[in-house]
Amino acid sequence: MRNILRGVLALGLLGFIVFTTYLIKANSPQPQTPADVQILKRTLSLLSLEENWLPGDDRDCARQQKQRSVYCALVKASTEVSGEFRVRSASVRKLLWAIGQVKPDSGYRVPLRDFSNDPTVGLEQVHQALNTAIEALEKDWAEGAQ
Repeated sequence: MRNILRGVLALGLLGFIVFTTYLIKANSPQPQTPADVQILKRTLSLLSLEENWLPGDDRDCARQQKQRSVYCALVKASTEVSGEFRVRSASVRKLLWAIGQVKPDSGYRVPLRDFSNDPTVGLEQVHQALNTAIEALEKDWAEGAQ
């Protein structure tokens, strides 16, 4: 009986280790790739005109076909360029950083959503954030900070 209990505990511990390792990897930032710059450039092109930009964000990207929020344009661009949207990708992280540069002290709780929903943000600031993120990613890549 004691050996069975030890076996069960060992299997439980092994399962815990495997699951914890998975969670750590799933929540770790993804390394920068050349696709990250392409994703942000595609996002910028999706939001190139005022009529393409949806200044509110409800995260219902399936409904947003002609007009897109910053988040939904990023999701579409990511899917087109890399086949998937990764929340921890370098393109998303750098855009979050750039939003902070464009709107310092904004206090956004959910930056991509709140930036889109901010009535003081116009398309010019959206373009500024995207261009700032693109330039920073290109600089990082040139410097080898992948």
